[in-house]
Amino acid sequence: MSDETSFFSVACQLNLNVEPLPEQTDLPDYEQFLNQIPESFKLAGSQQNQLTDISSSLQSLGEAGGALKHYLKAQAEKLDQVLTYVLSLQDDPRFRTGSTHFGGSQIRFSWNEVLQVGQLVKMKIFIASEACAIFCYARVVEVMNQQPFNIACEYALIREEDREALVRASLHVQSKLLQERANARRQQN
Repeated sequence: MSDETSFFSVACQLNLNVEPLPEQTDLPDYEQFLNQIPESFKLAGSQQNQLTDISSSLQSLGEAGGALKHYLKAQAEKLDQVLTYVLSLQDDPRFRTGSTHFGGSQIRFSWNEVLQVGQLVKMKIFIASEACAIFCYARVVEVMNQQPFNIACEYALIREEDREALVRASLHVQSKLLQERANARRQQN
């Protein structure tokens, strides 16, 4: 990763669509990229940001804010279920695979065909636990020669709010893993 910040990654299986692009394909400009993002992906991303902003504002209302926050959280959970379903309609079985690791700067997945280092892929990342999906372009940076191939890609074109969603999701996974380890240690003692 050249001049970008590198983020940690966590071992986690996410559903992906990976569409390899012909070698020598150029990245679209940012405006073209934004126009390619499915509307449901944009909607899911804005939903998450709005809920975070509203939740912070309700803190100042005291007890009434707590009740309203509880109600809005229940409504958001229902909306998340609908969004998860709508996002799943964007899943194309021809390009389906699963991640082995992901983070804010890189994703690793299994693939049955060899890809070339430097090759671009169009990618849809489905994060069901966050009721969000991310559309981006990524560049292959490593190919481990085994069938299936283990491919590592760095994000080449991604919205900043989508990168933040990936970082947030990886932190949630990391937090759950740490809680599980702590619980396991307590049970052993």
